[in-house]
Amino acid sequence: MLTVTYTSSFMYRDHGNGPFPTLQVEIVNAADPSLRVNVDAYLDTGASRSVFFGWIPEAIGLNILDGQPLSYVNNMGQSEDGRILSVIINHPDLGEFPIDIGFAMWNPSRSLLGRDFLNLIQVGFRESQFEFHIEASP
Repeated sequence: MLTVTYTSSFMYRDHGNGPFPTLQVEIVNAADPSLRVNVDAYLDTGASRSVFFGWIPEAIGLNILDGQPLSYVNNMGQSEDGRILSVIINHPDLGEFPIDIGFAMWNPSRSLLGRDFLNLIQVGFRESQFEFHIEASP
């Protein structure tokens, strides 16, 4: 039997469309850590890559157009353009995660932490209890 120990637990949050596993994180400019912004992000096991609002790069001193182009396919099957930039995702309980994430060139309904981020942690969902647990990977 596999046993996993989690050091952090969080309750789902309701942003007006029902409870979802949401984590408030800081998106940090890797070159200038004084430039950062807080964002609520949904944990999305179906998203292969994280995608955040397109206004964030400018808010932390980056130019979204400097990012590598990437197309996203939304849940309606439509292609949307984004850009990939290197940033740090920071959470006070989980630590810092240097990562290349996508920023939307369109207006998404929410920011998502996808499997690129979930690959850096161990996460467990208790859907019936509206809670999730995280262990930061070493």
